[in-house]
Amino acid sequence: MNPFSRANIQISGQKRSALDMARGRLVLLSLFFIIAYIIVAARIVDLTIIQGELKKGEDISYLEAEPAQPKPAHRADILDRNGVILARSLKTASLYADPMIIGTEAPAVAKDLVKIFPELSYGDILQKLQSNKRFVWIKRNMTPDDQYKILYLGHPGLLFKEEERRIYPQGALASHIVGYNSVDDHGLGGLEAGFDKLLLSSDEPLVTTIDVRIQHALRREIAKAVTKFDGVAGAGVVMDVNTGQILAAVSLPDFDPHAVPGKNDKRLFNNLTLGIFEPGSTFKIFTTAAVIENAGAGMDSSYDAREAIKISRFKISDYHPEKRYLTLPEVFMHSSNIGSVRMEQQ
Repeated sequence: MNPFSRANIQISGQKRSALDMARGRLVLLSLFFIIAYIIVAARIVDLTIIQGELKKGEDISYLEAEPAQPKPAHRADILDRNGVILARSLKTASLYADPMIIGTEAPAVAKDLVKIFPELSYGDILQKLQSNKRFVWIKRNMTPDDQYKILYLGHPGLLFKEEERRIYPQGALASHIVGYNSVDDHGLGGLEAGFDKLLLSSDEPLVTTIDVRIQHALRREIAKAVTKFDGVAGAGVVMDVNTGQILAAVSLPDFDPHAVPGKNDKRLFNNLTLGIFEPGSTFKIFTTAAVIENAGAGMDSSYDAREAIKISRFKISDYHPEKRYLTLPEVFMHSSNIGSVRMEQQ
């Protein structure tokens, strides 16, 4: 008998026992994975099908809170005659909330929002956050700094929507000409309103005849005159006499198009286009220009304005008579009726 045969039998038995143990472990491991897979699959079915179905009578108005609409075109720029930007749209973030996610945390979230936006009312925000809607606006067109503060709060019920905000780099300088926009990016005054559809549909900027440099100079001089004579308003326009193009147009008081005042605020009134002026004083611009162009008058020409002029049964006089000879610029500056008649008589 081979002395090693018994040892070989013992070794074979140990291997068989180890294999049986391994098979048992594999069976248990397989059963574990099968059970885990069944649990995960059941949960997915529960979330996507069972709980996903709307219950009978459930309010689904929130689904219509933001109806599907085609994304509006980028609003075109408004430029002066030299390409200086008068109006441009920039992408911004607007904040909205999902009250269903916020739930019982509404009072705490409202307090956090008022700290970031002190101009908002705590009561108004809380009322929105406690509504049954899924979409409520909190703040439109935020600054990047405000957006960072909201992100830092880390609340899943506070969400952002990308929008566009109209920016006016020249501020109040040409506010009565350019106008301003609503929060929904529609023109409410000036060129913004007059060319609203064109600005929303065109890829090309709207180029005006305005020259920002002349606009600055005109606004400065009108402001000086209003201050000097303690006026309540002032207006002026600069035109190219050869083409009729408007190079500058100012109405004071004006307004900041980024913070438009209420609709009854006097700053919104355009004195240049809506104001009422005495026709005599206004028309002296044309009589003076006609005398210079057609009658050979110059800046040193003088006219006798010492006495009133009687024509038929009418007497032409000055409201503030100078009672002396006036040069052509002085006739225009003092709005002299006598001087204007003398210019035409010569």
